[in-house]
Amino acid sequence: FYRLEMRQSDGMSTNGPHHESVKCTSWRHVCVEGDVPGPRTKLTAVGWQDRMVVFGGGYRRDFCDGLFEYNFSTRRFTKVINTEDDAAQRPCARRSHVCVIHTQKVFLFGGRSKAGRLNDLHELDLETYNWRTIHPPSQSISIAVQETNQTTTLEEIIKSTPFLEANIYNCWLDDNPFLPHNAVPKVLDVDTNLPLCNSDSSQIRYTIDKLLRDIPCERAAHSACMYDDRWMIIYGGNSSLYDLFLDDLHAWDCDKYRWLRIQPRSQTKPRGRLGHSTIVKGHNMYLFGGYGGQALNDLWVFNFQTCHWREVVYDFPISPSSFHAALRYNDHMVIFGGSFGDQAGDVEFEQMYALSLQTERWCTVEQAGGLDHAHPHGHEPARRLGHAMLLHGNDLYLFAGSTSCCAVGRDQDYFNDLFVAHLEPPSLKSFLCAYIHANSIPYKIRSVT
Repeated sequence: FYRLEMRQSDGMSTNGPHHESVKCTSWRHVCVEGDVPGPRTKLTAVGWQDRMVVFGGGYRRDFCDGLFEYNFSTRRFTKVINTEDDAAQRPCARRSHVCVIHTQKVFLFGGRSKAGRLNDLHELDLETYNWRTIHPPSQSISIAVQETNQTTTLEEIIKSTPFLEANIYNCWLDDNPFLPHNAVPKVLDVDTNLPLCNSDSSQIRYTIDKLLRDIPCERAAHSACMYDDRWMIIYGGNSSLYDLFLDDLHAWDCDKYRWLRIQPRSQTKPRGRLGHSTIVKGHNMYLFGGYGGQALNDLWVFNFQTCHWREVVYDFPISPSSFHAALRYNDHMVIFGGSFGDQAGDVEFEQMYALSLQTERWCTVEQAGGLDHAHPHGHEPARRLGHAMLLHGNDLYLFAGSTSCCAVGRDQDYFNDLFVAHLEPPSLKSFLCAYIHANSIPYKIRSVT
């Protein structure tokens, strides 16, 4: 039982940002064993059960493939070698891609490889470590045409390709939470009975672009987050097709295996960008920072029920940052690292910050503890970007990254070190203060005993 003592507010700000702080221990360097992945940046890592699963990244001008798992209990890395896996189904080496986890599956989308930017989609089963490629529609139709070796129609190809049929005919109005209630069906303005053959590659591409605009184009340095435990939300990035910073929103249905494009209905929206971060709480997606011609530190909220963007104006002195790492911890968005510019060496972000998702106020994460003299950087990681960060319980893990924004950095600019810090859950008084402030309750908390 707790005793809560309150008094009526005088109308002034009652529970300021000093009540919203997040605390953690100092960083501790983890001495790991086994098949430690080489130094890399712009990789992905997901946590599942007692493991961290790592894929991809870049080292100077090289692209990394290989799948690794780290066991939190044994502190050991293992390179995953599955002899029963179909090598043709594995994703190619890449960096600046995204991964999300849904039940026991990891979905990997996009990124940049030696061939350029990508929009392929892959699925990894975490029980068997088997990869499966989900072809992008343009590739699927091209394959279907090549396999027929005869003239056919687009309608026949679509109906013979389950993924395409679901994406074209079923996704626009059937169980689509991102459309207004008065939405009308899309009308196909191309002739699906148009004869196609192997020589019609340009015609095929044009027809696909007409039919399947819900599919995100090739891109890298975009963001991904999970909404409603079903949708992988893709935002932004940089595309080689248009050579611009993207500002589009797409949703991958992890249950029905289909893409939906989300059309914002607000007049204002964030500028296109890459190297940003997004996290979700409830029906809101929070977008921070990135690079869109210059490093950014703006904060936006997208509501999936109204499909409206809203900018959050704040006066906290947080630097612009791209290629930082962000995650949700309780009711906070925690970020670390990143670059404040577009030149090599523009890496300054070494402080950890937290955004209260109740009050939409920033604070500095308070770290306590002594130095870790066993590591050359002392008690905290070197400044870096393109690193991976994830939670295991209340422990915050930080892995790899680089200090260089360009692909020709020196060997010492790339890391494969692992750090951990323990996040302290907010006190009951801190939680109640944030709740009262967020809901404009005209009372102040005097004590909680």
